Order: sequence, then C-alpha cells, then structure tokens
Amino acid sequence: MFCQQCGKEIPEGAEFCNYCGGRQGVVGASPPSGAPAILDEVFTDVSDVAEDARWASFAENQTVHILAKVESGGPFELLISDESGEVVEVLSGISSEHDFVRTMPEEGDYAFSFQNVGRPGTVRLRVY
Repeated sequence: MFCQQCGKEIPEGAEFCNYCGGRQGVVGASPPSGAPAILDEVFTDVSDVAEDARWASFAENQTVHILAKVESGGPFELLISDESGEVVEVLSGISSEHDFVRTMPEEGDYAFSFQNVGRPGTVRLRVY
C-alpha cells in the first residue's frame, strides 16, 4: 500500500502515513463543489519515459490537490517540473487512485508528466 499524500510505501491498512502523517482513505476524492479544475487531462500510452507534459500556472504557496487515477497499466510516477525543466518532485506508487495535497513553492508554471514503472497504460490527472 502507498500513502495517498506522499506516495511512499506504508503498511497495508494503515490509517496514517509513517512518513508524512497523512490520513489515508481519501480514495475517490473529488473537487469541492464549485471548485474549478486547474488541469483535467488524460495521459494515454504512458511509457517508462516521462513525456507529453501538461502545464499549469500557480501562485506562490498555493495549495492544490493532485488526483491521479489509473485507468490501465501501472504503477506510475508523477513528475512535477518547474519552468526550467528541473524535476522538483516525484510522486511514486500510483497504482489505483491517489489524492496528493501539495503547496507550490514558488509562483510560476509547472509541468506534470507520468512515467510507468510497471506496464504502459492510461492515467487521468485532475489538479484543483
């Protein structure tokens, strides 16, 4: 089992993550009523190399939910890169549906891309 907040492997059935303290059981989360999605994209034929990045702009210290839902294949890693192309975070262990909460460190554009660490497949990404 993987933490739905930080993506690290944790004991099966854990209520809280041993690493970040995030509460588990957020599967099936959706944006609050009336909250517009910043990104709502489907990544198809995701291979073992991150490509086909999708971009979004964020304010400094903006808190966002990143909902990744595996439709086929996997597991996957989500790579978040800054404007210069430097990977600033890798969210691992995405094998079903995971809702990560992140605070964007700086104002600017960030790229989101997936790579598989198992089988090629399809992943839906919602950032809100």
